[in-house]
Parts: sequence; structure tokens; C-alpha cells
Amino acid sequence: MKKWISFLILICCLTGIAVADEAHWDLKGVKLGMTEAEVRDLFQGTEHDVDCFSPSELPGLRLCSVSNLTFADGPIESFRLILNEEKVMTITVNLKESRFLMVAEAIKTKYGTPASLKNKQVQNRMGAVFNNHVIVWSEGDMRLIATQRGQNIDTSTIDLSSKAAIKDRFEKHKLKAKSAASDL
Repeated sequence: MKKWISFLILICCLTGIAVADEAHWDLKGVKLGMTEAEVRDLFQGTEHDVDCFSPSELPGLRLCSVSNLTFADGPIESFRLILNEEKVMTITVNLKESRFLMVAEAIKTKYGTPASLKNKQVQNRMGAVFNNHVIVWSEGDMRLIATQRGQNIDTSTIDLSSKAAIKDRFEKHKLKAKSAASDL
């Protein structure tokens, strides 16, 4: 009986540590699970505007962007949030590819050694081949993915989301596709 109690206490402590460690994951002070009101409060009184809307084609989701931000001491192209059930589930930063290595090093300084580093080759329409580093930091349920060449050859993407949120989004996408298939 004492062993079971000791085991349960150990599990509770380890679970608490994992949750505490995940709580430090943020980008520009925005944390997963924050509400839109908390995000607005975070940037209130600053030169940063928070604009949100609910796209009709994505029921239940809210998309927000924060303007005039810098990231790792440099300009960014966009800082976007996806809210599901009124809570931030994904944070995405787009920036010029030329800043990728410096930003990745800054992320490494903040979050430590990445869980994985892959280099894939990508090719543009003219046949030129480029490196595309994909760096992943992972801890508990959190995953931060830095992709050197995201939407296009000249744009890098940094995504912070929870594995549960990614799974939930994928499941909802599958359900929507199933529903859409019935209308073919």
C-alpha cells in the first residue's frame, strides 16, 4: 500500500512539473490557452493592434493578428493566432528567410536544444534547389516548429502549438471532409 501511495505522489509531482514546464512556452508573451481578451490586454496601451475575425468557412475558429511586432530583434511579416473554443491553440510567426538562422539560434537560447533537426531540399519552379531546415522543440504537449522555407522560398515560419490542438484540428478537418464528401 505504501508503494502505491509513493507511486501516486511521484506521478502527481511529475505531472505537475510537466505542466509547470509547459507554462513557460510563449511567443511575444502570448501563451497557448490564453483567451482573446487576455491577448488584447497583453498588448493594450502599446503600438501593437490586435485584429480578430471569425471566418465563415471555419466555424468555431477565430483568427487574430497582431501588428507592428518585432521578433528576435528584427521585423516580421506576420504574427497570427488561431483560437479554438475561445482559446489560443496555435501561434504562427512569418518572417524573411534571410533571418531564419539567427531567429532559430534565439529560440535555441530561450528553449534549449531542439528535439530534432532535419534538412530537406526544396525546389522552385525554375529548378533551383534550396535547403529547408525544419527544427522542432518539443516538451510535454508543446511543440515549436521552425521551418526555414514555409509558404514560399523567401518566407520562414515559426509555429507554436500543442500536440492535442494539432490532433483536434486534424480530426475536425477529417469530419468536415467526410461531411463535404456526402455532398458530391
